[in-house]
Amino acid sequence: MEPNATIPPQTPTPPQVPLVTPPATPPPEIPLPKGMESMPAGKGGSGAGALIGIVLIIIILLLGGLYIWGGKLEEQQSQNATTAAPGSVSDEVADIQADLDLPPVEDSVSDFDTFDTSLEE
Repeated sequence: MEPNATIPPQTPTPPQVPLVTPPATPPPEIPLPKGMESMPAGKGGSGAGALIGIVLIIIILLLGGLYIWGGKLEEQQSQNATTAAPGSVSDEVADIQADLDLPPVEDSVSDFDTFDTSLEE
């Protein structure tokens, strides 16, 4: 090869793709499985599956709400039980005697009535 010789530029040619012509006859019919011959064209069903799904979701949400509501009620009842009884829940004799020595609740109520009347004056 000579050093001063130039190579002519080459333009790429697109590959030749043979054209595919469709066959003159349609493909043969594929037989349907037994039981599918009577299926109506168009919609697949009446929507009963969607309705059942919606009902199940609503039931699950209701059960979850009742579970949470029951937990809150139980928590409130446990708080009320601890604040309602000023005495202990022990069966020991010393604890029972200490509970008996506590002032009665009625005295506290009468003290509140006295306090209310003093505020009204």
